[in-house]
Amino acid sequence: MKTMFKVVIIIALSAIFAFGPLNSSCASANNVEYFVSKYVVNINIENDGSAVFEEKITYVFNGSFDGVLRSINTSGTGGIQEQEVYIDKNGNLEQLKQENSGNPGTYYFQMENNLAKFELHEPVKDDIKTFVFKYRLADAITRYIDIAEFNRRIIDQSWEIALNNIVAVISIPQGSSANNISVFAHGPLTVESRVVDDRNVEITVPVISPGDYVEARVLFPPELAPYSTKFKDKYALSEIMETEKKLAAEANIKREEARRLVKEHEEKKRRLESEKELRVKKLQPVGQIIAGIMFLLWFYILLTIYFRYDRKYRHSFKDKNLTEPPGNYTPAEMSTLIWGTLQPRDLIATALDMIRKKCLVINYNNVSSKNTSDEENSNNFIISHNNLIPIEHPGLKAHESFLIDWFLNKIGNGELVTTDEINEYVKDKKNSYQFKSDFEKWKTLVREEAVSLNFFEKSIKRGKYLGLNSGIVYIVAGILISTLLSVFSSIILTVMGIVLLVYSVLLKERSVYGNEQCAKWLAFKKFLKEFSTLERVKIPSIAQWEQYFPYAVSLGVAKDVMKQFSAVYNEQDFSDSNLTYLYGVRYNYLMRFSSILNNTIRTVENIVDTPTNIANSPDLSHFGAGNDL
Repeated sequence: MKTMFKVVIIIALSAIFAFGPLNSSCASANNVEYFVSKYVVNINIENDGSAVFEEKITYVFNGSFDGVLRSINTSGTGGIQEQEVYIDKNGNLEQLKQENSGNPGTYYFQMENNLAKFELHEPVKDDIKTFVFKYRLADAITRYIDIAEFNRRIIDQSWEIALNNIVAVISIPQGSSANNISVFAHGPLTVESRVVDDRNVEITVPVISPGDYVEARVLFPPELAPYSTKFKDKYALSEIMETEKKLAAEANIKREEARRLVKEHEEKKRRLESEKELRVKKLQPVGQIIAGIMFLLWFYILLTIYFRYDRKYRHSFKDKNLTEPPGNYTPAEMSTLIWGTLQPRDLIATALDMIRKKCLVINYNNVSSKNTSDEENSNNFIISHNNLIPIEHPGLKAHESFLIDWFLNKIGNGELVTTDEINEYVKDKKNSYQFKSDFEKWKTLVREEAVSLNFFEKSIKRGKYLGLNSGIVYIVAGILISTLLSVFSSIILTVMGIVLLVYSVLLKERSVYGNEQCAKWLAFKKFLKEFSTLERVKIPSIAQWEQYFPYAVSLGVAKDVMKQFSAVYNEQDFSDSNLTYLYGVRYNYLMRFSSILNNTIRTVENIVDTPTNIANSPDLSHFGAGNDL
């Protein structure tokens, strides 16, 4: 029943996982670093034939930039005069200083042939900024006998990015009427122009692609620009209107061609959709049959995995409590059996177990075993090899020998290492990656030795492969059938595939022996949590607790054990000089030592920045505040 309940929970979570992203927004397919979201230019034509420009350009930046470059082609005019640059800050214009220093808040201006170049220095990162360019363009008007003409490309072809929402307002001098003004716009077919009133005309374009242009031609009475020096002694109105008539005819042909292409595209699209709909209708029953068969087959696959590979062996152990460890193997090996994973606390438990075995010695504040006031404030611990025990001890497991070599030889000086040295070691990024690598290698050694203890069955891998491969097939089939054949109910196949994937990953690999041992360890864990309150139970001696406590650390009940010590033992019980890390009521130091090692691994994780099960391990820096070792 527990397993089936687990499957139900997995199905619910998987459904959330499968359908949750449907509401997420799509990212742009274009990797654009910046673009112009709005381009507004006001052009005021004066009676001397010059034109005063005010360009308001809004840039959208994605990334870090030092500023912007703006180039203006002045061909056919008298060049740029009286240029100024501003930045719009919430409606307030802040002028940039003209200088060639490259400092923020400045700009550099130069003329090269017929090209005016603005180099703005205004650092920006992932932001939107509006710059305002003000300048006078001399001799921008051509005056004829019968007409005055402003003819200029407002947007030239030099832009390498897209421009959006282009609005140009051109104002002529006072003294005319709307009937005497004409405006023509050239460029994309989407460009529009109109006469607004007696002085103003407007040109709008929704978007300009790189390489396109927008050209404005405004005609008005020549007497409105009497001081224009750019004069041609001829009648030009009829020639201009003839040219515009030809351009309008060409534009109309292009528009008709565009409409025809759009219409053909829409008809082709409707035809293809109709053919697709017909094919889908023919194949939908097939898809429904496949989905139905796969739906039923899923239960067969799931039950096969459960009964053949995941059905728990019944254990013969029935007691609720066990007063001593049920097996003679290390805390890390036990943790692999119980939890299937290794956490930083298992490394700490292994270190404590090696101290208990007297392979390692721990001292406090560079003193041996006396309980001094200096020790009580010490956060630096010395871990050294016990010279009375051979380095190549035949009774040590591979992961225990590796831990000694790792800490004493690789981090320490070969004889000893302090917790301060360990903390300094991992602050270096290269060392942190090495520490992480060594930690993973240590976990691999533990798993290999746990496998050699016959905790697990090798046949479970076949169940995992069956579930994983079937899960992938169901996910792909659900997506394809629902997308291609519009059998939307088949999306449940995708959810079922995710369930198979998750369930396969969670398959336990315990053998009959492993399952029996697991039951006993869980009973031992219950005893550790409640030993001070149990009746007719022999309380272990302090010497026995030195053997038990590393297992309590890996079982996650060390805090519960510590809380019970004060109710069961007194200070004299801890005065046996044969004790190691519990000698002299030193479990307070023990907690501090454990906290330092745990925080060291957290430091490594923060530097390496890879998610591991350390996020699930406890923080012991404030023992007693609700954190478990």
